[in-house]
Amino acid sequence: MSGHLFILRGDLTQLSCDAWLLPTDDRFTLEPGWLKHLPPKRPRMPKVWPARTRSILWKNWPPGLPQPWLTDTGAEPEPVQWFVDGAMEFVRRASAALTGPPRAGRERPLLGLPLVGTGRGGARLVKGGVVSLLLPALQKELKTLNVDIALVVNTAAALAACQAARAKNSWPLTLEEGALAQRLADHAKSGHLALFFGSGVSAGSGLPSWGKLLEELAEAENLDADYRAALEQLNEADQAQVLALRTPSDQFRERIVNIINRVQHYSLVHGLMAGLPHREAVTPNYDGLFERASEAAGEPVSVLPYEAKRKGWRWLLKMHGDVKYSRDIVLTREDFLRYRNQRGALAGVVQALLLTRHLLVVGFSLRDENFVSIVDDVRRAVPAGPGREPLGTALLFESAGPLRDLWSREISIASVGSARRLEIFLDRVLACSSESSRHLLDESFSGFLRKPELILREKLRELDQLPAEVRGLPAWRDIEKLLTQLGKPVRQ
Repeated sequence: MSGHLFILRGDLTQLSCDAWLLPTDDRFTLEPGWLKHLPPKRPRMPKVWPARTRSILWKNWPPGLPQPWLTDTGAEPEPVQWFVDGAMEFVRRASAALTGPPRAGRERPLLGLPLVGTGRGGARLVKGGVVSLLLPALQKELKTLNVDIALVVNTAAALAACQAARAKNSWPLTLEEGALAQRLADHAKSGHLALFFGSGVSAGSGLPSWGKLLEELAEAENLDADYRAALEQLNEADQAQVLALRTPSDQFRERIVNIINRVQHYSLVHGLMAGLPHREAVTPNYDGLFERASEAAGEPVSVLPYEAKRKGWRWLLKMHGDVKYSRDIVLTREDFLRYRNQRGALAGVVQALLLTRHLLVVGFSLRDENFVSIVDDVRRAVPAGPGREPLGTALLFESAGPLRDLWSREISIASVGSARRLEIFLDRVLACSSESSRHLLDESFSGFLRKPELILREKLRELDQLPAEVRGLPAWRDIEKLLTQLGKPVRQ
């Protein structure tokens, strides 16, 4: 299978990838926006470009972090192909230089790049031309490379243009998978999709699963081999209980916080999910990576129950606590036994989502006792009947046979086969649910529009010529909002 091109809105400096394109110029100038999330202590920049080279690895970068490749994308206007050539040089050089296993256990290395030259670069006025040439060039190159590429844009208009430019055969999915992706996208576009995601999503960033977390905590105790073997015979909640009893409470939870905080880059799945249209999400995860991805996608979230719900913001319910509030972390048998008494209101929120939304479950095994209990309450409150739609869809790696039978009355189970297949599937859902017209009135995307779109754009522009008394009507506010959503510049 050839490499895959993912497209998402986000912050390239925070994406968990193997290598990424860091735009600069012939003097190695970095714009301030690229520096925000880079390590404060960085190696020295090169002083001179090698002959006939526009993309070089920034050497001596801190180990364990995505590796930036300084790439000359210039600040002055150049032919569009010049910017695309710089991006392609990065792809070829970075792919050839990769050694060792891919980051975070991924099946293939992941390269990240922006829509080159379209921020403050020389292609900022011809973004449509860059989209038209860059996407086909990347997809052609991926046919011969054993890598995947994430094209990370930073505006809704750029995302819309890039999604509209993709070939229909960009996703190696079965007909059944394609139909499911479209159904989920339809739920998202209608405002009926909510997310429920587990540790499998954060594993793509390099964070440990629940079992691996317990292994690290056990190693810190220096247990003898016999005790360690006996401990592993217990279920995970009881293992955590034993380890907590052997360690002062604050120290035990501090160890958990230190493990979680080792990782600050969000996964590709975080980024794809953050781009899906939705207002509500739930997770048992402690980390803050989805929050980072959501803010980077232009959709910040309020974290419940710790923050007040902000008007217009999405919300994310942390069922089992947050790394910022370590005393609330739910991990041990005692924590789970007391959960319903102490956090019954949170369970009620999840039940409400099951009753009023279509819940997309990602990276979660469906074996969590709290979740099973919550769904059982809903099962008893709303008996299954003829024609009733599933309460949600769960995307799993393993075979769906027995689990499909077990959850047949509540959750539709789909087996995606592997972590990479899950990424590709979510990329398709995002593409199907993305608004495809946010770039229509953005002049910089003119070169990308087809003739019917150009005609429509001119007609919409005529609305701005209406008399002031017309534009003063209450209805004009709705029209102005629509025009802004289609890319009309905001008047200062």
